[in-house]
Amino acid sequence: MMKRVLSGLICLAMIACLSTFAIAAEDSIVVGTITADNQIVNNDGQAFLIKLNKQGEEIIAFVGQKAQVKGTVLEADGQKTIELSSYELIEEKK
Repeated sequence: MMKRVLSGLICLAMIACLSTFAIAAEDSIVVGTITADNQIVNNDGQAFLIKLNKQGEEIIAFVGQKAQVKGTVLEADGQKTIELSSYELIEEKK
């Protein structure tokens, strides 16, 4: 009986881990302003740390500008990080 319970718990733990990776693998779109802290902050004030891959290194040169970014969002210890797959700068109308 104890073996069954233990096996069941192990299976549940594995399913939970795999579903976390599946959720993290989905691309997200974030629209916000690029900051000097290598972040993009959306209109709700939510900050996403920009991972410094090729696109991330390019976009951090546009501090203060609005952008729409697409990428994988991961969260650890309450900090969201986005690994960009693409981005587009948004021109604000004057």
